[in-house]
Amino acid sequence: MSTSEYTFDYVTVTSVNFDEHAIMATIEGLKQKANFAMGVQVLTDSNVYCKWDTKTMINTSIINSSDDLTTIQWTEPYSEIQYYLPAVRKDMNELATWKWFETAKSNRLRQWVQTYKNVMKGGG
Repeated sequence: MSTSEYTFDYVTVTSVNFDEHAIMATIEGLKQKANFAMGVQVLTDSNVYCKWDTKTMINTSIINSSDDLTTIQWTEPYSEIQYYLPAVRKDMNELATWKWFETAKSNRLRQWVQTYKNVMKGGG
């Protein structure tokens, strides 16, 4: 950004020039960081409620989600059945529930949004 000032008698004219490409690159970089930070929270919080016996679904959700964590997936062949099956064993995970992402979203959405906002403001 550069500024120039010109004074003519009693009038001062100020001109401001912005580097639009640099600003847009900064915003895009912050969006990527914010998406990743929120994705980490979404995945972590969802897996708190994930049904598990051997933690395979949890482990594969970490492996098979997109690198930028804008897409989170539980990809085991039985994941979809378990997600929509109301029956839950609590002996391995007392917080386990069906629709574990929806449960995490219901409980933690405000924190996810706040994480995104904090990163976009330049925080961590």
